[in-house]
Amino acid sequence: MDNFRFYSSLQEQKFRKEENTMITLQGFIHFLKVMNIAQSRDECSTSTECMHEIDGVITPFTDTLNIFNGLNYAQFLEAILRIAYYKKDNSDQAGNHDGFKNTLEAMFADADLDIRKRAKEDETMGNFLELAQQGFFEDNFDLLAAVFSDKGMLHQDHFELSKAEFISMLKDCDLLIKQKAVTKTDDKADDKKKDKKGEEKKEEVAPV
Repeated sequence: MDNFRFYSSLQEQKFRKEENTMITLQGFIHFLKVMNIAQSRDECSTSTECMHEIDGVITPFTDTLNIFNGLNYAQFLEAILRIAYYKKDNSDQAGNHDGFKNTLEAMFADADLDIRKRAKEDETMGNFLELAQQGFFEDNFDLLAAVFSDKGMLHQDHFELSKAEFISMLKDCDLLIKQKAVTKTDDKADDKKKDKKGEEKKEEVAPV
């Protein structure tokens, strides 16, 4: 539930009742990748094909940053179960009496579901969670979503932002400043400045 609450806090909710709290499809796709349920974009797209059986969910996904196209908590849980069934039917667990149980356990075997624990162990994740709790992402969702949609690339049913494009965007916003390489010429220039300052200080000292 904590993971769902975290993703739902990233954008403004359109309904007042708690059972109608939603997360975007882009948030759900991120959850699949973070939990290693889908380790590649192709596996992610393939896994989500089975979600067309969920009432209210249309596949292939479109407009994945639109909260009205998202998932409520019941749909979120059903999506995970249907993905587990899909994985079971397309693995060596097909036909096994305990195949679904084994597949579901395997899906989360190496996943760290405790988001608060992850936040304590990872400083970046901790800052991210703190900003989410303060409402930063909700307040700036429209701007961030617009930037992501403009810079990102559509891969089958969801957007992705390449690392190169992300770094370029940080540089354009002056959030990432490339350090200038120090050369021997720069070192000599610094030494001359230090010597000059030292001489000026000596001149300022009156003789005894």
